[in-house]
Amino acid sequence: MKSVFPSALVAATVALTGCNADPTPRGAEGDAAFGAPNGGSFVAGERGKGGGDGVRGELREIEVEIPVAEINLNGKGKVRVLVPTTDEFDAAEIDLETVTLGNGSGADTRVLRKKNGALMAKLEDDDGDGDLDLVLHFAVQELVGNGDLTESSTELVFEAATYRGPAVRGSAAVAPMSLEPKTLLPSSRIDTRLRIARFPAVPAVWPEV
Repeated sequence: MKSVFPSALVAATVALTGCNADPTPRGAEGDAAFGAPNGGSFVAGERGKGGGDGVRGELREIEVEIPVAEINLNGKGKVRVLVPTTDEFDAAEIDLETVTLGNGSGADTRVLRKKNGALMAKLEDDDGDGDLDLVLHFAVQELVGNGDLTESSTELVFEAATYRGPAVRGSAAVAPMSLEPKTLLPSSRIDTRLRIARFPAVPAVWPEV
């Protein structure tokens, strides 16, 4: 005998379980998106329903610091970025996979990765106030190659989605410079001679007999 499931019972089940009868997956509608390094978009989804600018969604301003603002555009170093935890914002809420640093054009540079693929970012008490701050590193040459850092740059813009709440944005001043790498002398011109210090002779003192 074929059983029939009453439609009223279906409606009651949906109401009790809180299920959405709409088959559209969660996050497919209303998700905030903002500038991604590849020119696409970061989907914040349930991690943070803000993002972007005033046109693309709510955006929260946070404090961002670049402790060493002088950056050599010809160097192969890293730019260290600090996001301090404050009474208003917990830096641990930042989704590291969505972090970018650049000129805010929407195609900015991502966090540098180690050889094992791990992001060069960690939580530590950088300012000694007892709270865990977020420290991240970005490759200078990636910033330069993407056009995010030039001689005319005066600041770098930090953007990221969060696990809860709106996406965040902050900026910090920079002072780019173009320094030529140090030129090493050819080995033939390097003086490898030992310099031997000459000390005056000390006369022997013999005891009187």
